[in-house]
Amino acid sequence: MEYEFRVAASNHIGYGQEAVKYFTTPEGAPTGPPMQISHRFQTSDVVAITWEPPMPEDRNGQILKYHLEFHRRNGLSNTRNVTKAKVCARVVL
Repeated sequence: MEYEFRVAASNHIGYGQEAVKYFTTPEGAPTGPPMQISHRFQTSDVVAITWEPPMPEDRNGQILKYHLEFHRRNGLSNTRNVTKAKVCARVVL
């Protein structure tokens, strides 16, 4: 995020000329989730997951990759699979 700062000295007569300086804040972790997550089965055991990036005001910098984690929902296994992707992921179940 870029900010503009203006500083001017003053005395009993008024304000003097302003100095203007621009500063950019450092990047931070995204504060919002990816949007519009969807899926499409390519076969019975392969699914394509797609999504849109977080809202621009929630990105807090350039998104470099996504962390996708999936596991069976039945709760019998603690195995979790992790995929790092830039735009979408193809997952073999």
